[in-house]
Amino acid sequence: MGGNSTEHINNTMNESVASKVKAPAIAEAERLLEIQRNQIFIEDDAFIGNPYSLLGRVLEVRSKTKNCTSNVDDGFAEFSVFPIPGVVIDKKSPIKQPLKVKSLIVDKKLSLKVQFLNFLDAELDSESLFSVIVNNQAVGLLDIHDASYLNGMRMWIKDNQNVIKDPNICHLLVVTGIVQKNIIKKKYKKFDVKKKGGAFGLNVNGSLYTSVEDFSMDVRFGLSYQRIPIPNKTKLAKAKTVKIASNRVGINELNSYIAMEKPTIKGLKTPLREVQNEIIEKLFVPSADEVAMLSNVEYRS
Repeated sequence: MGGNSTEHINNTMNESVASKVKAPAIAEAERLLEIQRNQIFIEDDAFIGNPYSLLGRVLEVRSKTKNCTSNVDDGFAEFSVFPIPGVVIDKKSPIKQPLKVKSLIVDKKLSLKVQFLNFLDAELDSESLFSVIVNNQAVGLLDIHDASYLNGMRMWIKDNQNVIKDPNICHLLVVTGIVQKNIIKKKYKKFDVKKKGGAFGLNVNGSLYTSVEDFSMDVRFGLSYQRIPIPNKTKLAKAKTVKIASNRVGINELNSYIAMEKPTIKGLKTPLREVQNEIIEKLFVPSADEVAMLSNVEYRS
């Protein structure tokens, strides 16, 4: 009695038991996962019980070679001992219940190209993929428009000059927003008629994938951030002046004010309380080049 061909079995499986899906493009995956421009993802189980404790924490991006460069392989990030004091959470930012973001297929290519999915790469090859469901478990933002934010930043800078002047520290980042993403995943392998496989499969780009594994869950924290400018290291600190409102202010004057060395800013005619948000935007929002580099820095818990 003749046996069925591999092609016939695959066709039958595709038609009868496989759900037809496909891996999204990189830009589409980032949209589905709600990944923000200046957002890095870390794994740290210490924060699962209280993810909001990440808000106001300071990340030190250190050089491995004592030479600050734009080479992402040269640095790593770890939390500073002291957070920004006195900051407050935006009361409207926490979610009342977990929110499902999206379900998607993750293959080897996507795991390499999307930073949030990089941790899956080691488990994938050209013959396997993951079916992934992502939930936002917790969300929180600092109220950066409250006076406590700028005041807290100034106090931290004043009290941590040893950190700012450390030659091994290339960037300082303040966590201004967090999202805890729970990733529920199940691994599938390309169907082989000669091997035993699961009873249910996925039809991905015309190929059948089956699974005998259970679902498992990983937790990642997405951190939105602003920077603390370090003299002679950030682009802004190397400038001579910066425009605040309609005033041209010397960068040294700004640095002296931010470090609480002076109570006012020489050359600024507009009241400080009216330009607080502009000072924050000019000093603390990272540039596109910084964002591109920092998104790939190694995090150490």
